[in-house]
Amino acid sequence: MVVDEELTIQYLNESAENLIHRSRKQANGKPLSTVLEVDSVLKDSLGKCLKSESIIRLRDYELSLLLLLETRRIDCQLTPIKIHEFRGVIVEVHEHGGGDGEYQIRGRQESGQALIKGIAHEIRNPLGGIRGAAQLLAGELDGAGIEELGWQDYTDVIIREVDRLSALVDRMQSSAKAKAHEAVNIHGILEHVRQLVNASLPEQISIKTDYDPSLPPVWGDETALIQVMINLVQNSIEAIDGQGVVIFQTRIDRRVLNANTQQQVIKVSVEDDGRGIDEELIRYVFEPLVTTKAKSGRLGLAITSQIIRQHGGLIDVQSEEGKTVFHLYLPIAGDAHA
Repeated sequence: MVVDEELTIQYLNESAENLIHRSRKQANGKPLSTVLEVDSVLKDSLGKCLKSESIIRLRDYELSLLLLLETRRIDCQLTPIKIHEFRGVIVEVHEHGGGDGEYQIRGRQESGQALIKGIAHEIRNPLGGIRGAAQLLAGELDGAGIEELGWQDYTDVIIREVDRLSALVDRMQSSAKAKAHEAVNIHGILEHVRQLVNASLPEQISIKTDYDPSLPPVWGDETALIQVMINLVQNSIEAIDGQGVVIFQTRIDRRVLNANTQQQVIKVSVEDDGRGIDEELIRYVFEPLVTTKAKSGRLGLAITSQIIRQHGGLIDVQSEEGKTVFHLYLPIAGDAHA
């Protein structure tokens, strides 16, 4: 963003609009202090930049966003400018791994694709063996005439889940975009996942919803988006020690997705009140085999980020002790189809 000598906003680019949650038209001509907390550090740095006409850098600075009632950990560069009679400062903000770090995340996602595909290849053969064994077992049980014990139901579950995992492996190995050929009701997906998870949910954990029922559909692959939500809710459940709550929330939002312009998107949030993610790990949680737990890493969040990217969307995470929120930003069906 650009501010003048009086610290009045004169210009915002689209990323700055996203950061402060105000459009250029709404912010221009307003004091910087109406959208950011201009503390002594920032105020002194801006003054020094103007007076000395030299670049000032703030490392690991905590920026308070007044309109969002939250803070972001950033690096900031202040560059003096002079154009004819105008003197001011370019305020360049680079966010750390939390918050809207989707641009950093997107770059790291690419580096994990080869690893994901390699693991998927190793998974494929055991899945075929498991399915074949389950089919043989189902045949033996049917021939034994003991259907009343319900064991056939168990083999059906094994075969069905192996087929689902096989489809997931296919998706992991494919470099093509996820099938995005239908308008999908995001609330239908969330309710399906909620009912599925509720069947095995610990009694001390509950799932609550906060939906905007007026939202239009998203354009995507329903099966893939179900997998995304299963991964996220399982991650939330595992983060809760003892009693806790997982919240599904949907809202309309504006975001820069694949194009360089803002557009309306569907924002889906999964929030939990678990232990949170360590600050040194949060920027890496979407990479393969990175985990916040003592045991070995998992692929759930890496696959989740891959699927969202294939849908032309974004994913980010915010976390502190007692609160972690994953945000998904998905294109609206009409916009993506157009």
